Amino acid sequence: MGISFKMNKAQLYGAAGLIIVFCIDLSLPLGVVIGVLYMFNFLLISRETKRVIIAYAILVSFLIFLKLAIFYTPRTNWMIIANRCISVFAVIVNAWLVIQRRNLYEKNKQRKRRIEEKILYEKNQLKTFIEYTPVAIAMLDMEMKYISVSKVWKTTYKLEEEDVIGKSHNELFPEITDGYWKAHYQRCLAGEIVRNDEDSFVRSNGSIEWLKWEIRPWYEGKEKIGGLVMFTEIITEQKQVKEELIRVEQAAIAKANFLSTMSHEIRTPMNAVLGFTTILLQNAREDQVEHLKMIKYSGDNLLVLINDILDFSKIEAGKIDFEKVDFNLKELIYNIQGALLEKARKKGISLKVRFDEKLPEMVVGDPVRLGQILTNLASNAVKFTETGKVVISASLASQSNELNSMNVVFKVKDTGIGIPKDKQEFIFESFAQASSETSRKYGGTGLGLAISKRLIEFQGSSIQLDSTPGRGSTFSFHLNLDISKPYLLTNTYVEADVSNKSNFQEKSLKGLDILIVDDNKINVLLVKQFFKLWNIKSDRAENGLIAVEKVKQKNYDLVLMDLQMPEMDGYEATRAIRKLKGNKSLPIIALTASAVGDVKAEVLKSGMNDYISKPFNPEVLFNKIKFYKESSDLYTTNKGLKKTG
Repeated sequence: MGISFKMNKAQLYGAAGLIIVFCIDLSLPLGVVIGVLYMFNFLLISRETKRVIIAYAILVSFLIFLKLAIFYTPRTNWMIIANRCISVFAVIVNAWLVIQRRNLYEKNKQRKRRIEEKILYEKNQLKTFIEYTPVAIAMLDMEMKYISVSKVWKTTYKLEEEDVIGKSHNELFPEITDGYWKAHYQRCLAGEIVRNDEDSFVRSNGSIEWLKWEIRPWYEGKEKIGGLVMFTEIITEQKQVKEELIRVEQAAIAKANFLSTMSHEIRTPMNAVLGFTTILLQNAREDQVEHLKMIKYSGDNLLVLINDILDFSKIEAGKIDFEKVDFNLKELIYNIQGALLEKARKKGISLKVRFDEKLPEMVVGDPVRLGQILTNLASNAVKFTETGKVVISASLASQSNELNSMNVVFKVKDTGIGIPKDKQEFIFESFAQASSETSRKYGGTGLGLAISKRLIEFQGSSIQLDSTPGRGSTFSFHLNLDISKPYLLTNTYVEADVSNKSNFQEKSLKGLDILIVDDNKINVLLVKQFFKLWNIKSDRAENGLIAVEKVKQKNYDLVLMDLQMPEMDGYEATRAIRKLKGNKSLPIIALTASAVGDVKAEVLKSGMNDYISKPFNPEVLFNKIKFYKESSDLYTTNKGLKKTG
């Protein structure tokens, strides 16, 4: 017996309505949940859109709660109507969500397209920048394939004919793909920046190239590494220049050491020759005087030659320092005249000085270098003048009272052989003279003018020459000198008054006890001979160690200290003496044959008071000893006054 279900139209319509309502009611929560989840899947939506979606989700949740409440409440007409309204409203909400999902999808699609276009634009921009940048730079991906390279990179590594884009770096440079470079690439692809300021590699042809390089990662996103960028610079030429400079510097040091040694070795016997000749001239017989003078003249000439070579070496090395000390300009020029006067008289020419009365006598500058320049020019003038005269002049060109300085014009004019126009530039070159005939007839090294020119240029000026063959020459130059202020002599370095030509036997420094520190017996014997003339007592120490012990045992008035000695040199010995109690003010004068480098600065730095070069001028030695004796007496007197006061 079968069961039959018969439904009238009203029941059928009612059932269909219930199914529709059920579907609508079911679509409400499902549509909201699916829609919200779907929309939140697009993480790039704006903050405002998210707020709207959350608000609708809260509203729909409330509607669901309301429908459930109505469903479990006894039915009334108004509740049925409310339930239907809620269902209709839910359908509207779901429709809105579908539309929003569609709009959001389109917006997200457009946003992704814009981001991709921006990345592509920036990538092309970077490629263009790399291609035309004026350095060797290459951009590679994670597989070490080229993305972009600069034109300089192609030129540097001879890849002009190669289309490198897309090719492997290892394929183009098989000679540098060993473990050393691979390790650097791996470090960089791991996020590290690697660099080396001096590295080398061997090209395929066997030549060695030096380069400095830097490898750093480039990023596709905030954290994702897209590959690496390589910066390189070939420095082979700079490396070669650097190595050449090191070789030149080492050669210069070797040259300086050689000159220092040769200077010491030559000056030491020269000191004895000139010194003993000077002593012999004091009591020589008439038939011996001329021969002794010839010996001294030859020795002096040899010393000038030695000094010229050493000065030229220092000038070439750029190791010339200029002092700024007070000196008497007028006295300096007249001293130069006095030194050359005898030579001029022998040739039958006159040697005159013209000193501008507007010039102050006391000025500030470097008297040694100025004297060297004027002596070279005046000595040449006397040498190349057979008849007539030589004039040394100094005149005021301009004066600045505000700066307390003046510009002085120095001239040396002669009536000698003159210099042809085409030879006037040539004579200022090293070891050069106007002609071979001049060299044979007058002799000389050809260094005097070269040295003078360099010394003038180092002081910011230049030397001028006006010459006519057969009529003479005029050398002139300008120098800026400061005007000396009244001052009290406080520095310990003393310039001797060499214009005083009195007999040694008329001088006396009786009562002084001096320690001579020198390993050369001849030098010691020579100094002792002069000390005997000046009534000075003396002891000898063969090296610095012995000198320190002698100073401990006895109170000396002064120490004459050689610099180069066995066991302990003069510098170390002076520092040791200064550490001894009561010897900080003991006068110590360096007496050395070394004439290379800044010896005076080293001497003063080690604690010595002064410096005398061998061969020494007896007048200089006497005046310096006398100065320190008087300074010591003044110090002792003042010390006594303080105690008694």
